[in-house]
Amino acid sequence: MDEDTLLWQLMPDLDTLNILLHTRWASNGIINIANAHPVDGRLISGELAGNLVDSADRDAFFVLNGDVDNYRELLESVVHARGLAIDPAISTDAKILPIVFLLETDADVEPAKRFAEVLRRSDGSLAVMAQHPSWPDRLFLAQKGSGQSLYAGRVANGWFVASELYGMAAICRDAHSVVSPDRDGIAVSLAAGRGTEAGPLAVSLGNGEPIQLRPEPLGIFSRDIDRKGFDYYIDKEIHEAPDGVRRTLQGKYKLVDGAPVFNLAAFGNGPALVERLRSRNQPAIQRIIAVGQGTAAIAAMGVAHLISKALESKDVVVESAKASELIGFMSERNLEGVMVIAVSQSGTTTDTNRVVDLMRKRGAWVHAIVNRRDSPLVAKAHSYLYTSDGRDVEMSVASTKAFYSQVAAGKLIALLLAKVWNTLGDEQILEEIRILEKLPAKIEDVLAEREAIASCAARLGPSSRYWALVGNGPNRIAAEEIRIKLSELCYKAIPCDFTEDKKHIDLSTEPLTIVVANDLREEVVQDTVKEVSIFRAHNGRPLVFCSRGEDRFDEVADALIKVPAIGGGLDFVLATVAGHLWGIEAAKAIDARADPFRVLRGLLSDPDESARTVGSILSAFHASLEGIQRGEGDSALPARTVADLAACVGQMEILPEDSVLAGDKLSLAVDIVRRVIDEMSRPIDTIRHQAKTVTVGISRPEPRVPAFMEPVFAALGLAASDLREDDLRLLESLAGAVFDVPGCLLYEVQVAAGDPKAVPLLRAVRGFGSSRVTDSRFAESYRARGSKRRVLRVGSASWSEGPADVESILLLPVGSTGTWGCSHIVLMHLDFAPGVAPAQKLRLLRRLGSKHADLLELKEEKSIAAPLEAILEVVSARDLVFRSTSELLRIYSES
Repeated sequence: MDEDTLLWQLMPDLDTLNILLHTRWASNGIINIANAHPVDGRLISGELAGNLVDSADRDAFFVLNGDVDNYRELLESVVHARGLAIDPAISTDAKILPIVFLLETDADVEPAKRFAEVLRRSDGSLAVMAQHPSWPDRLFLAQKGSGQSLYAGRVANGWFVASELYGMAAICRDAHSVVSPDRDGIAVSLAAGRGTEAGPLAVSLGNGEPIQLRPEPLGIFSRDIDRKGFDYYIDKEIHEAPDGVRRTLQGKYKLVDGAPVFNLAAFGNGPALVERLRSRNQPAIQRIIAVGQGTAAIAAMGVAHLISKALESKDVVVESAKASELIGFMSERNLEGVMVIAVSQSGTTTDTNRVVDLMRKRGAWVHAIVNRRDSPLVAKAHSYLYTSDGRDVEMSVASTKAFYSQVAAGKLIALLLAKVWNTLGDEQILEEIRILEKLPAKIEDVLAEREAIASCAARLGPSSRYWALVGNGPNRIAAEEIRIKLSELCYKAIPCDFTEDKKHIDLSTEPLTIVVANDLREEVVQDTVKEVSIFRAHNGRPLVFCSRGEDRFDEVADALIKVPAIGGGLDFVLATVAGHLWGIEAAKAIDARADPFRVLRGLLSDPDESARTVGSILSAFHASLEGIQRGEGDSALPARTVADLAACVGQMEILPEDSVLAGDKLSLAVDIVRRVIDEMSRPIDTIRHQAKTVTVGISRPEPRVPAFMEPVFAALGLAASDLREDDLRLLESLAGAVFDVPGCLLYEVQVAAGDPKAVPLLRAVRGFGSSRVTDSRFAESYRARGSKRRVLRVGSASWSEGPADVESILLLPVGSTGTWGCSHIVLMHLDFAPGVAPAQKLRLLRRLGSKHADLLELKEEKSIAAPLEAILEVVSARDLVFRSTSELLRIYSES
């Protein structure tokens, strides 16, 4: 901005200036300039006939951090249904936001309310900013969902908004957190020219009620984001890791009469955590799941490993999982016997926060390991433990130092559990604590080997085309985390496997194989030595991380990095430090190989023609090619780029050496040099093409009660959480296919005393609309039968046409308690809508068990060539529910 001459020329005539910057590419869509934010509401017609709407609303623009999960539905209903289209070059889901603002909100309503309506229509985890050209003194913000954050801080002449507090440290001393106290989300309006005492105007997206946002002091300062003499943040932060571990341990325990005592006041809600672990009034904790995403998921693996060691004598299942996987495949309804340990650096990771919401709602105890005080994850957790002091700033994109503190915090939790459940004696716990206290010094010991590690990385990194990582036992944890950092820092697609499984076809690539082998039982060492010998025999380049004093790898490895031992299950951490350091140095080495081409680029762009003679350019080209000929570009340069480079040199070699390189030949040389630099550059602190980060994540939105069902649920006293997730999604699929619910009854399930397996009685307890309890034969307790008994038996939704086969009835189990799997049954009379769109029918069909697949298969069997859409055009939504697949095809054939 300092170099923007036009901007500074305009400044004297500007009353206000708003600048919206979004430093990421589009989360969805092809990575190109067209998909970069901000995006506006400009549309084209189906015939690509140019701009459709000449309105200031068209130029309202939005930036988005997150995902619009119902983008496809909005695109179909808002854009395509009107015969409109979005420019084919734009595929980011952010584009739908200004379009909904343009086409689906009332232009006569003030923009803040229109902006809030856009967010109400959008599902997902979102942080949004918008501005309207007709309201230049207003800025609109919103936050919705589990992961993203926004902060607004007042400065001397306006407002400063950022998605990270780190970005505000040098500008503001306090900030308003744009976060909703409920799950519906929040919309905020900022206005220039308001008094300094006025804050943001905020409303709930759920009920439109005002929300008071109060400024909170920033816990970080500009000194926290200073690189302190290091070239890169990640470099600085890995060297700060030992102090981060020390601060994580500080004040968490003490010795009383020689016995370790945990200071529960230093844990967030620590006394309640211990009370839950000891409770006899709640189901005993029988399962512990450590979850996270990205590096935090690997830290969760380490936490689970340490807890397993501490609880070996207790019958508790301990495991780890990626949050995104757990969300997608979690089936348990009742999790009251589960403890979730959620690991996150920022506390804003969408996947992690989403799974925490789901599991807490289902009864699990949530304990967070998190670096960010007052982050969303802290608010969601029952108890928590801050890494470092809860304010340990990490600026590099690749989270690094947090990993060590997260593992240290996990070790503390493991020992606390062992103390509470008496799986380790005081002497054993004290010994483990002493080992843990040595971890910072051991990390410093590894960092002291930086020069040797850098030399190894410079030799192997730039010249190795294929890379792989292997480890076994706890070494696999280090291997997985090193893989993440190498991929992020060096832009390599790197497989990670168990040491013994890296065989046959994998070895044919002759890769650089990093073998993590510093924490091996004696009986496994020799087998690992043999595997390393095999790697080398296949012309591979095995780099082995092993313990100091271990010499059995000396003759079989291409290179060795030896790390100190520590014990206590923590040795994998020291291998990870070495791997992180190796990755940083490898990225630097690869990037440095582009330096001759950077010099060449400067020569090619020199305005002095005498510097651009063919002879001087060729000389610089040949000097640049020497490194490639030595194999130093093998890691980064594709064969096509090298071929184009050689062709460019060949074309110049036929020119007179004293001639000036110009015109097309100069353009060609500039282009190929630019491509070479782009391929070899490694920014270190950022991730090029950072299109999808774990903070955005997979939101997998929780199903909600559709709007047409809300009065029913309110009248019956039901909540979305009372229904199975699949049944809620069935209700969602009915939106648009059902136009009315004329009546409903809620039945209480009464299990027979002394014989819980007998078919229970039902009693109508509440009615809605035309259905009244007094008119029901279940006004008094009556034995379940027919479709009601079927619901009890299968535990999921059931359809019925009533005694005369003319009604449209949906029955759903409610609640998750009782021998029969539910506490109540709800019976709904539905009126299906005529003229339902085929897309809506398809959505419903996919929620009817296997009916969608059955219909496709029967259509093929009967050789019906018509597409499924043509069949759905003819049959009604009610037919889809109640008619067999054979009847559906008959209806189509007779139409």
